[in-house]
Amino acid sequence: MEKNNLDLIRFPAKSFNDGSNEYFVESKYNFKKYMVPGKIYYQDKFLKSCFNKGFIASPVLYMVKRDVIINNDIYFPLSYKMYEDEIFTLKLFLSVNKVMYDHKYYYFRRYREDSIMMQREEKENKLKSFDYGCQLVVDLYKLLHETTNYVKRKLINNRIQSRLRFLILLKDIELNFKRKRIIKISNLNNVQFFSLLFVYIIGKSMKRFYLNLKSKY
Repeated sequence: MEKNNLDLIRFPAKSFNDGSNEYFVESKYNFKKYMVPGKIYYQDKFLKSCFNKGFIASPVLYMVKRDVIINNDIYFPLSYKMYEDEIFTLKLFLSVNKVMYDHKYYYFRRYREDSIMMQREEKENKLKSFDYGCQLVVDLYKLLHETTNYVKRKLINNRIQSRLRFLILLKDIELNFKRKRIIKISNLNNVQFFSLLFVYIIGKSMKRFYLNLKSKY
């Protein structure tokens, strides 16, 4: 970072299960599919690499120059209890000008099995997840209105669509309640809501079918 005067450097992660010494690599943590290791990316090209699955919000997967955070007044929002990393990382990515990807594993993610207490509270947690997810979408729309830059707007829109998809597909939330809330915070109407619901459900089913078919061969 010092040699190239970078604002930010990204890197991948390896995962492991609690109590195991065996590591495995998940495709979502491999940015080599979106960025060339060792290549310097300036703002527009970096933001384009973050479209769709190229964006991961987790702050443990990058190192950033402190001045970028301070000068752009970027902090984790205290009003959030979930998804604070999503808005933090997006604002950060929109503010950096010089970025590089280093394909070395500096972070190792531990997976723990869900506790009995977490399983009992699963429905309540999903309602909280829905509420904070709606708050995130509102803030993403605010962020969208603050810029006229085409590439920045495309990335923000990309994140809005991703979060709306999550909210629409979230289980254990009453459909009519979900529909009203999502329409209120977005630019969707009833027809668009149900159209997206249908498309997302079909898409999930097709993906599940493909993965099952792939595992057999």
